[in-house]
Parts: sequence; structure tokens; C-alpha cells
Amino acid sequence: MKYWLGFLLFTLSLQPAWADLQCKDYRGIKVSTIYTTKIADGATARHTRHGHPVILANTNILKGFSSVMTRFVYAHECAHHVLGHLKNKVSNVEFEQEADCWAAQTLVDNQYFDTNDIRKVQLMIRLYGIDDEVHPKPDERARNLMSCLRQTVASRL
Repeated sequence: MKYWLGFLLFTLSLQPAWADLQCKDYRGIKVSTIYTTKIADGATARHTRHGHPVILANTNILKGFSSVMTRFVYAHECAHHVLGHLKNKVSNVEFEQEADCWAAQTLVDNQYFDTNDIRKVQLMIRLYGIDDEVHPKPDERARNLMSCLRQTVASRL
């Protein structure tokens, strides 16, 4: 009972951060969120064994994130579904960069984020970003985030 109450309270605490964001994959299928503590990251895009797109969200990690960072993480994982990255069954730096750009642009375009929110995400990436073979180096990744927005604005002129 105590576990379920904690889970419910945590789930409710996430609600303001991303409950109003809707994610559909490249096929138009709604992406569900599954809350867990059994993954090593804050969140990850996956498919169920039946092929349903899901975002696994680590409740232990995300409870320490701000609402801005939680929204960005969700949008980033949604981007992997929207952009069809999981079709290839391989993860790479290019996919991570594309997901970051899609997340930043989508959050700004839909007025969930402004440039101050992007700066907050950049700071968190610089401080806590993963440096591995799949993710760009944290400083590079943070820099690229703002350039994604500049490139999109320039292309609209």
C-alpha cells in the first residue's frame, strides 16, 4: 500500500510537467508512458513486445528534475518515436542530436518553452549530460540546442 501511494503521488507530481503533451509516433500511434525504476536513465523510448510505442520514465531519477527538464526529456524521447529512430534498432549521436532539436523546436513552437527554458536545459545538460558513444559531449550537445532554434528561425525567413 505504501509503495502504491508513493507511486501515485509521484505520478501526480509529473502531471504538470508533461501530462498535457501528446506524443504519437511516425505512424500516428499514441505513445504511452510507463513509470518504472528499472532503467538506468531518466527516460527512454522503447516498443513493447507487441510493438506498441512507449516511453519508460524512471520515477527515481525524474523526481529530482525541474518541470522544464522533465518536459524536455519527455519531448526528446517522443522525438525518437516521431522521427522513427527505433525502426533502425541502433542508437547514435546523430539520432540524439535530431531528437534534441525536434524536442527544443516543438516545445518552443507550441509555446511550452521560451529561450530561458532552453538555457535551463542547456545548463542541466552541461552539468549532468551523459558522455558516451551514443550522446554528443555535454558542452557540444548544449551548444547545439540553441543552434537548432537559430537554424529553424533562419530557414523561415
